[in-house]
Amino acid sequence: MSYKNLRVWQGALEIAVEVLRLVESCQNYAFADQVRRSAISVPSNIAEGMTRDSEVEKNRFLSIAKASNAELETQLLIAKKLGYFSNDVCEELLKQVQKVNFQLYYVTAPRPAGRGFQLLRQQPARGRIYASLHWQEPTVLRLLV
Repeated sequence: MSYKNLRVWQGALEIAVEVLRLVESCQNYAFADQVRRSAISVPSNIAEGMTRDSEVEKNRFLSIAKASNAELETQLLIAKKLGYFSNDVCEELLKQVQKVNFQLYYVTAPRPAGRGFQLLRQQPARGRIYASLHWQEPTVLRLLV
């Protein structure tokens, strides 16, 4: 499977394109450059990680993508507080960034060998929580023991 087919890569790419368009009008050039770099880093590291041969290398690049995504989220929060971009645009981008963060977490969550997973809807989490399968509805994925 190509990384281009991954929703997480597609979402990160859309964010990067939107951020690059958005920062063109930012007067704080150092800040704009840093936001550009972190936005570009997320889909780039997903692509590089998914084309690596070993799981260790793949996970390393996906971990870098998660960190860059967190960096981008922080920068968007700063931009919102300083009024660099409109609140509506920042809020929409932050939702997209959080969705990518969720997807990256799910892709990199440890999966113990020989164990099954069960989807629980709106129930208290018992055991170790790995991720939620659905972005829009509250769900919890837990390890069956």
